[in-house]
Amino acid sequence: MSAIELHGSWTVQDFIRFQYAHMFRRTWIFLFVAAACLVGPVSFLFPDTRSIALNALPFSGICLAWLALLVPWSAWRSWKARPSLRESATIWFDADGMRNKTADSSAQVAWRLILSVRETKSLFLMYYAPNMAYLVPKRFFANAEDIAAFRALVADSVVPHTITPPGLVARWC
Repeated sequence: MSAIELHGSWTVQDFIRFQYAHMFRRTWIFLFVAAACLVGPVSFLFPDTRSIALNALPFSGICLAWLALLVPWSAWRSWKARPSLRESATIWFDADGMRNKTADSSAQVAWRLILSVRETKSLFLMYYAPNMAYLVPKRFFANAEDIAAFRALVADSVVPHTITPPGLVARWC
């Protein structure tokens, strides 16, 4: 199989999408379960739950503010701390692994070091540690054939031989 060559620059939006997709890949279900476990007994014990719902509004507002502000702020800090990510990059994928080159840096990673590959609406996440991944934006690919060739290369090179499809939250990231 021939090498796949990609060109592009990462944006802070790529990191924001990664933060949301990574953070909620498993935890979103626990948030719903925790809310159901809390609301069920409270509404059963207290028939007049209007006051409880009104008292829960500030907590809900804090949670929404955290999601809306803290996650993008964290992603922005991560992106800003790595100046090489703001440069134009060339990424190659071949039978040996992945190579990345910018004006100031270069990296090479063998396929055996990639633990899993996940897909979101706009990114491929190549995890080399449980909480760390290489981001490959889909906009770096020239066309759908390059994406199909990348998927085939991953299937041949990475164990467990599959790209995890987007979950509930990752469909929007």
